[in-house]
Amino acid sequence: EAAASAQKYGAAINEVINSTADWTRLGYSLDDSKVLSDATTLMQRIGDNMTQESSSEGLISTLRGFQMEADEVGKIVDEVNEIANTQPIDTAGIFEGLSRSASSMSAANNTLEETISLITAANSVVQDPASVGTAFKTISMRIRGKLRAQQAEMLVPLPLKTKVA
Repeated sequence: EAAASAQKYGAAINEVINSTADWTRLGYSLDDSKVLSDATTLMQRIGDNMTQESSSEGLISTLRGFQMEADEVGKIVDEVNEIANTQPIDTAGIFEGLSRSASSMSAANNTLEETISLITAANSVVQDPASVGTAFKTISMRIRGKLRAQQAEMLVPLPLKTKVA
């Protein structure tokens, strides 16, 4: 199966085998690892400035950050590829921003699509996906902290006024 996958994407067999092994070591089943390895190899081939390693890292951080299942990897590939082909950011830049912000943005109830859109829009001005990703991580953490503080204030009963004799 690795040979067929390698031929399909024009990759070396050892790259496909190593990628499958990497996904398996992360705890995915062999069937899921094959799907994820195919997606990794595809991202490397169609993505701008992508290596097998950066493709794998980008997919891992996005899957884990947004708590997605292995069978949803196609959604990530499609979304990232479409944006990279139509907007002023490359695949590597999108994954750089996502790797720094995915889990925080997910915790702040942002979707993958919203997060990619925010990264893309901010990067069109700043032209530094790493800084953009870090900024969104920081912003989402601060907003969540403020919301928690407000919720805590609302739950704390007001002290009763007592007369001092």
